[in-house]
This record gives sequence, C-alpha cells and structure tokens, in this order.
Amino acid sequence: MHCEILIGGRTGKPTGFTFLEVLVALCVVSISIVALLNAHSISMRNSIYSQTISRATLLAEERINEIESKGLTQIDEEEFEEYENGLRYVVELGEFYDPEETEINQPEWRQDYWWRTTIEDTEYTYVQKVVVEVFLKKEEKNKPWSADPWEDEQVIPQVTLVTYIASTNRREDARSGSTATPRTSRQRSR
Repeated sequence: MHCEILIGGRTGKPTGFTFLEVLVALCVVSISIVALLNAHSISMRNSIYSQTISRATLLAEERINEIESKGLTQIDEEEFEEYENGLRYVVELGEFYDPEETEINQPEWRQDYWWRTTIEDTEYTYVQKVVVEVFLKKEEKNKPWSADPWEDEQVIPQVTLVTYIASTNRREDARSGSTATPRTSRQRSR
C-alpha cells in the first residue's frame, strides 16, 4: 500500500511526503529531544553537586576561622590519642545547625551538614595542624534517618580543608628568647 501526504501543488502530479519519510523525520526529532533532556538532567545534577561542594567549603572555612580565632588548642591529657611518632591529636565531632538559635541567623540547609575536626600537634612546639572535614547527611528512601551520621562505617567527606595554626603570642615568645623549635622525644612523652 502506498500512502502519500499531499501538499498542494500546481501541477496535476501529486507532491508530498511519503509515510516513511514522515516516520524517519519523527524519529530524528524524538532522538534529538531525548538527547536534550539527558543533557538537561546532567546539567541539573552538576549544578546540585556544585552547590553542595560550595556550601560544604563555606562551612569548612567557617569552622577553620572559628578554630583560628581561639588560637592553639590545649589537648587534654585524658582525651587525646597518640600517633606512632609520639605526636598527640584530638578529634571533635559536631553539626553546623543549632536548633536553639533563631531561624534568621542560620539557613535550613545547614541541617544537612556535619563536621569532624582533627587537631594535631606537629613537630614544632608552637604549631598545630587542623584538619576540618565536612560531611553531607545521606537519606535513603526506605531507611529512617538516624540522628547519628557516623553509624555508617564508610563516611566520605564532601570537603577536607587543612590549615596550620601558630601560637598567637609568637612575638612575645621571640622577645623572651623561646622559638618554635622541633619537639624532642622528652616533650612527646605523656
């Protein structure tokens, strides 16, 4: 069976597209639309990922600034762990959203992020290494959200920032004659 779609012509000869030509044209258009929708989906996914990383970086920088404003952390004798090389460190966990504060001061999206801070002694007496990791809560469809984000064994940080903090009274130490010298084995012991 031969079917033609007629498009007005001047001659007695019928002009137009065959049914097969119309089907091929529709297939090409539909494939193009699917490709565009896929590109849009990828673009949206990248946009959400970029927003997540930007927020996590902002929060990590906020946490580092908070730690830097306090100066060197006194690592309590009861709380610290010790590396094989004798240097001490302490790990702190927390969340960025404080339900006690008013909603004006903190956006709701802060509820989705948690932090882990590791403060380490270095080989220099008046310098500490600070590692801030920011994590994103994962919500699974069939699993109720737990208040403890660390219950999963493999938690991967969204952002990790590292900084070094020197003693705030370095100038006073320099005037008195003490300097940031490497730690001796006697200083490392408990």
